[in-house]
Amino acid sequence: MQPLNYNHTAQDYYNYTDLNRVDDWTKAIHTKLLDLGYNAPISTRAAWTYGDYPTVAELARIRNNINSLRNHFFSPPEWRELKVVYREDGRETITAEQVNAQEWDLQMIDNAIESMLASYPYAGEWNAGEA
Repeated sequence: MQPLNYNHTAQDYYNYTDLNRVDDWTKAIHTKLLDLGYNAPISTRAAWTYGDYPTVAELARIRNNINSLRNHFFSPPEWRELKVVYREDGRETITAEQVNAQEWDLQMIDNAIESMLASYPYAGEWNAGEA
């Protein structure tokens, strides 16, 4: 899986590879949470391909998925709010700041999961004094 990138600039393009990375991480974190007993509902889609454009509904789906992971697990103190951003003509868009916030938030949730798992003590083999 591609590493998350939360250093996009306004000059960067938001490509299908970026959208796939966010969706792949969302699905991976969702699976980790399910394995730990946290059921955070998310909505997935087939892989993005060259030429796919994120519609308003898709932008909302991505935001809602990331917020669902947080709402059903943990809200890290470093959490960046995911906002709806509008162009001057009133149409919804996505900015580098919000793309960075999405990937940052996914990283923070994954870090929290990994920290939690690392804190579990290893107890060795269970036995009741058998020789």
